[in-house]
Amino acid sequence: MRKAVVLVVFVGVFVGGTCVVHGDTIYACVHNTNGKVRIVDSPGMCNNSEYDLSWGEGNDLEQAVNSLIARIENVETMLGVFNDPPVVDCGEDRVTLMSDPLTLSPTATDDGVKQPLTFAWSVLDGPEGEFSSAIFFPDQFSQTVEAWFPGPGVYELQFSAFDGFVTVSDSVLVTVAPENLVPSIVVDMVHPIVDMDGEGGPFQCASNVYFTILDDGFPTPATADGLIESARIVPLDAPYSWGIPPYIEEIIEVGGSAGERDFRAITNSYVVPVGTGYLNYVSYDLVIFANDGTGQASETVSIVCVIDP
Repeated sequence: MRKAVVLVVFVGVFVGGTCVVHGDTIYACVHNTNGKVRIVDSPGMCNNSEYDLSWGEGNDLEQAVNSLIARIENVETMLGVFNDPPVVDCGEDRVTLMSDPLTLSPTATDDGVKQPLTFAWSVLDGPEGEFSSAIFFPDQFSQTVEAWFPGPGVYELQFSAFDGFVTVSDSVLVTVAPENLVPSIVVDMVHPIVDMDGEGGPFQCASNVYFTILDDGFPTPATADGLIESARIVPLDAPYSWGIPPYIEEIIEVGGSAGERDFRAITNSYVVPVGTGYLNYVSYDLVIFANDGTGQASETVSIVCVIDP
């Protein structure tokens, strides 16, 4: 007559996981990080760091193993109680060009219960709706990929991580432009500011220059910058010198829309007399730049401040 075997499984009691047995009940060890199960002959054998399904001695243990195999699915369910789901993050939405691959490197962390994480990328939405596609290199099952897109538009990509129990996903919106348009600059108004501190005194030549940058916003919104060139002092009958050479005080954005952004550049300078006499005019060039990260445009504005003798 065969003995009845009682199989008792405790998950994660100790570092390795173990079971307490009495009488005809046999030992079963469950590893509490990878979920592997081992039938052993004594409690001390549960301290092994790697557990595989194996047989002990005697028919009772063999029968217990057969019973355990039938219960593996239930053991995995028990392990799932102790599992923390993965945490994934795709980061901020992105902008790219059709001609350029887009590198996507989402973060994914997990507690390591049961198995290492596996990954998958998919396209949720795009210009063609649910039929939109993208190419992922080296493949769609890598965590970090380069994505190529067949056409312009807005794509919603989904990144998923599976830990053996739970799948967790995050998505990112990618705006794809057909090609980059180099920004352009339109000068709207130049307003010189002339100030003479008495006859033959220090002379200020400043300006407000208003301009607009036209740009498609790709790959990044264009930024404005500038420099001063070709500064000149033209006296009428006495020499002058630069007290403060021409400089740009600031360039600030003052309005407009995404494709037409309005700016104001403020310049300033001072000249002082070396002797007595009159100043004719002061001039210098303000060179304005617009840069979108891949293309640059420039426009030169001449600032002229004239004094009537």
